[in-house]
Amino acid sequence: MLRSKKANQIKHAQQRARQRFGLSKNAIEQLTKDIQQQKCKLLEKQSPIKTAWYAVVEEMEVVAIYDSRRHVIVTLFPYNWWKETHCFTNSSVINEKQTEKNLDF
Repeated sequence: MLRSKKANQIKHAQQRARQRFGLSKNAIEQLTKDIQQQKCKLLEKQSPIKTAWYAVVEEMEVVAIYDSRRHVIVTLFPYNWWKETHCFTNSSVINEKQTEKNLDF
């Protein structure tokens, strides 16, 4: 039986979270809730559907790519890698200087 795109996205995010950070399924579910409640910092709107969010999960800085149509996290990246490889464009919600300022808790 074929799985839906949403189910595949959830499975992929859980695999990446476990592979890259050693995070559990429960940690991903909590991160999803935090994004939905806007408890995380919005970094970039990549498209009308996908957004990048900064969060600290189990003392690790991560960037979660969130699909707002399906209400799921698509994948996770280390924040340091994200910061080095992504330049914040004009379509970004915030620019890099604002990111540094806003991420100082």
